[in-house]
Parts: sequence; C-alpha cells; structure tokens
Amino acid sequence: MFLAWVASLGVSNNRWWEPRWAVWVVDTAFLIALLVLALRSQRHWPIFAAGFHLLAFVTHAARLISPRQAAWAFVTMGVIWSYLVLFALALGVWRHWKASQSAGDQSSGRLNR
Repeated sequence: MFLAWVASLGVSNNRWWEPRWAVWVVDTAFLIALLVLALRSQRHWPIFAAGFHLLAFVTHAARLISPRQAAWAFVTMGVIWSYLVLFALALGVWRHWKASQSAGDQSSGRLNR
C-alpha cells in the first residue's frame, strides 16, 4: 500500500478535477497485488482489503469513463475506500499481534510447568 501511495504521488498531475490515467494504472497494479494476496492467504483481511480497493478501482474507472462526474464525489469516495483498505490492513496486523501474544503466553506457560 505504501508503494502504491508513493507511485501515485510520483505520477499524479495534482489536478484532482481531471481524470488521472497514470494513477489508475497504479491502482490497477495494487488491485492485482491485493487479489493475488487474498487468493493465496488463509487470512480474512486481504479479502476485505481487496474488496475495498476494488470499490476504489471502480470509482476511479467511473471517473475516467465519465469525466463529468462530480470531482468532489470521486475524491471523497477515493478517500473513504482508501481508509477502509488501511483499516483492513490494521485489523490484520492487530489480529496477528494478538495471536502471537497468545502463542507466546502459551509457550511460556508450558515451560514453567
């Protein structure tokens, strides 16, 4: 996600009211990466992250297809979907951390017995 963000900054033209084809290409690559991760992972968070980014991708595609779509709606939806992808990632990290804490507590408990 960080790499996609940096790449988007690098190719963005800073005119948010115009269609951004180069950013759409970055979003496409990120969507493919998330889909591959979701299909290979046994965790649930990549599925949600890929789904939320798919919504961002569709929102971006709608803006490219119909440039008359309100720019503020495009920007607002992009922000919302991005935060939800980030939330899915944060939830996955938190759950992994909790699981590793539980595993650490259980293994140290076995050593003490």
